[in-house]
Amino acid sequence: MSIFKPEDAKTLSVLAREPDNAKFIGAEKAQEVTRRRALLARLAPLDDAAGAAWVKHEKAVAAAIVKRDAAAVALRDANNALSQANYAKLAAINAYTAERDGIERELLAGANLVAIAAFRSELLDEQTSLMRSSTIVSRRRSVRNMITRGKISESTSNVDSIAKRIAAIGEVFPKIDALKLEPDQSKLAERFAEIKSALPAVDTNPDFTN
Repeated sequence: MSIFKPEDAKTLSVLAREPDNAKFIGAEKAQEVTRRRALLARLAPLDDAAGAAWVKHEKAVAAAIVKRDAAAVALRDANNALSQANYAKLAAINAYTAERDGIERELLAGANLVAIAAFRSELLDEQTSLMRSSTIVSRRRSVRNMITRGKISESTSNVDSIAKRIAAIGEVFPKIDALKLEPDQSKLAERFAEIKSALPAVDTNPDFTN
């Protein structure tokens, strides 16, 4: 670390008074002044551009605020409309349910519930009965293989027809419940017969397909 001594200042002063040295120092000063002037010249257009940009961004911010406020009002109005629509929907459902329940109560009051329950119970008993192994009818036969000419055993049964009838009975229970709303309850016996006749029959004598 060098230490600047008083005698060094005298030396520099002397050197500066030399013609060549004076020219060199003057040139350096001129270059520095030119550089600083160039820097200063850049400030004015930079400030102007920044001012214009600030005005532009302020306008954009103001416009965005207007849009945001308008969107907030629109959202509030939309939420109010949604609440009103939901309220109207709920009121309509409640009115419909109340009226329908009242009509059904009147229809049920005059329905032959005993006969309908008995028919339902009859079909349930049949379902249970069909599930017993004693309902299954099977047959077996021996046939000759067309290729090897050896005898093979074949079997057939009515299991598929039993399963179809059990499934069909399960599907008619909603129809039985609907009979409670039948206008003419005196015709229930006819409706019961129609339902039973539409059920697939159980094959009591299964045969081979060929």
